[in-house]
Amino acid sequence: MLESGSNFLEAISNFHGAHMQFKFSVPTLTDQKSAEQLKETILTTEPKATVNVDSDAKTVTIDSEASEETFKEVIVAADHKIG
Repeated sequence: MLESGSNFLEAISNFHGAHMQFKFSVPTLTDQKSAEQLKETILTTEPKATVNVDSDAKTVTIDSEASEETFKEVIVAADHKIG
């Protein structure tokens, strides 16, 4: 019984550190400058994240341990809309 409990705790520890990828449609990205500013803002909030902002496609892709809600709040706080 103790062994299965240990496996459970190990699984939770591994899950907690798991990276998730999120992709947001951000129709308010108008140019490369706004894309770079948004990327910098996201990295200020979550420096360990991998962030790709495509101003042509108007998308933001983020790979991080932080929650999807965190990034939605950051994008909206940076005066952008999520579509």
